[in-house]
Amino acid sequence: MRWVGCLVLVAGCGRVAFDPRSDGGDGDGAGDGSDGPSVQANLVFVTRAEVGVPELSGGLAGLDTYCTNTARAAGHEGMFVAWASTSTVNARDRFPGSRGWVRTDGHIAIDDIGSLVAQGRLFSALVYDEAGARVTGMFEQVLTGTQLDGTQSVSCADWTGTGTVKGGLVDRGYPEWTDVGGTLTCSGPMLGHLYCLGIGLDIALAPPTPGAGDRIIFASATYQNTSLATWDNNCNTEATMNGLQGTYRAALATTTGSIASRFVADSRSVRRIDGALVARDVTALFDGTDLEAHAMQSAAGVYLSTAPGTPSIHVGAPNAMTVGTDPATCSNWTSTSATFVSQYGRFGSVVSAEVWGGFGNFNCMGFQRVLCLQE
Repeated sequence: MRWVGCLVLVAGCGRVAFDPRSDGGDGDGAGDGSDGPSVQANLVFVTRAEVGVPELSGGLAGLDTYCTNTARAAGHEGMFVAWASTSTVNARDRFPGSRGWVRTDGHIAIDDIGSLVAQGRLFSALVYDEAGARVTGMFEQVLTGTQLDGTQSVSCADWTGTGTVKGGLVDRGYPEWTDVGGTLTCSGPMLGHLYCLGIGLDIALAPPTPGAGDRIIFASATYQNTSLATWDNNCNTEATMNGLQGTYRAALATTTGSIASRFVADSRSVRRIDGALVARDVTALFDGTDLEAHAMQSAAGVYLSTAPGTPSIHVGAPNAMTVGTDPATCSNWTSTSATFVSQYGRFGSVVSAEVWGGFGNFNCMGFQRVLCLQE
């Protein structure tokens, strides 16, 4: 059964040492601080195993025990708490006194729960399990019983194994990481994953500020097609208005070139406005490698919603390495015809196949976004 993945939280001494300036050590941007002192932060992971009715029948305490046992089996000390709500407890209220979470691969994930549920401030996708391995796929379900604002929703009758449950998808950004909009029936041995977060430490975390060793990516405002040159101009106008350095191009395929062909490959990291690492370089951004963070920030730094129907982007081809067709590119981005159907992607996912064209098609007459990448 597929729909969303589960989030498990780690509590108590569920923490890891990392270099807060290196954001996991990827890239060569100004934020890289491999020679800096290490600090401890709380740990967050998504369970490798999917849970079902046996694990969902012991209430919140049972979920927390499952998280803690899963973490300890992977060598992590301390207590872990599941990202889960009941009819009387909101998930967002389960972490008093704790702040600052990193993934098991060392990347900064969450600063504080308040900004996560209110603004969508998620610095990297919650796609790494307790052992530091990536959970891959477009539709890996997570059981949360929790709405987008961190408050309670249906939760298998307060995690007693009956009724229905709200959940999210492992690869998605805000709010779909916790609330994808649907529910599952609480039956069967495998329903979805859990998110687990460690507790006990209070440390403010943020990715490194982008520098000369980085290139910025952001999601544009919505526009109607005019030409490829106009899309590029839209990207540069937004960048200039928001004080971003450099020149930008729209990540769009044409009938003579792929998305990747529009950008020179080099060693610069690809980062969002807030510094979150999206890809280690432009090659990894386009070659089918799954991303580290969602490219869901605007040029103004606003975290855009990934709710169903909102996070679509023009791309013009089935992936970033393929040349587009005339229909898929809306006649090289000049057509506003309802009879033309363009290829589009989804900035609210970190699965490469979904971001760069695997999400579907829509007609060319509407207003859409593109991803803008610094040259």
